[in-house]
Amino acid sequence: MRHVFLIFGRIFGTVYPYRLHLRLLGIMQWFYTGYCTRGFKHWGHNSKTGFRMRICGQDKIVVRNNVYIGSGTSLTAFCNDGDNERTKIAIGSGCMIGADCHITAINGITIGDGLLTGKSVLISDNSHGNPSDHGQLSLPPNSRPLHSKGTITIGNNVWIGEKAAILGGVTIGNGAVMGANAVVTHDVPPYSIAAGCPAVILKQP
Repeated sequence: MRHVFLIFGRIFGTVYPYRLHLRLLGIMQWFYTGYCTRGFKHWGHNSKTGFRMRICGQDKIVVRNNVYIGSGTSLTAFCNDGDNERTKIAIGSGCMIGADCHITAINGITIGDGLLTGKSVLISDNSHGNPSDHGQLSLPPNSRPLHSKGTITIGNNVWIGEKAAILGGVTIGNGAVMGANAVVTHDVPPYSIAAGCPAVILKQP
């Protein structure tokens, strides 16, 4: 039976080639981008998103020009300081964010131009509760107030490998490389390579 379906699939592929499928998919992504980005504080020229986006607080998110955000990515910006007008997430021009990433802010995340990430990257300036407050830790995680160690700043032309995590209070310099699965808890100098859990600097210019 599988052989029959395989033959039918190849016949269908001659009528509806994969290259045409990709082209139609790209057109549908532009439609989806227009649909889900209307409420952003700013959405740049020629920026596009894949399907299955999860968005919260889009009026606090700025996306510059020529950005691509992969399918299944979550962008969540929460107001924790009473300033509903302040930008919480700012993504620079020419960035390519992989599928199934999660970028979440209550304090502030600033991403420079030319960022490239792998899939399933976490960039979060907050956590559920303050780890040093034992009273909060006695509550279910979802009942704890969001806590931030500080803002995140990512410079220009940074490369973040697949499944890496960038946590609050971190600054990553221009041209730095984060290895796959790295957990970045401290600043990374420009043009350095960092990897590990927690991430350590492996190479500096």
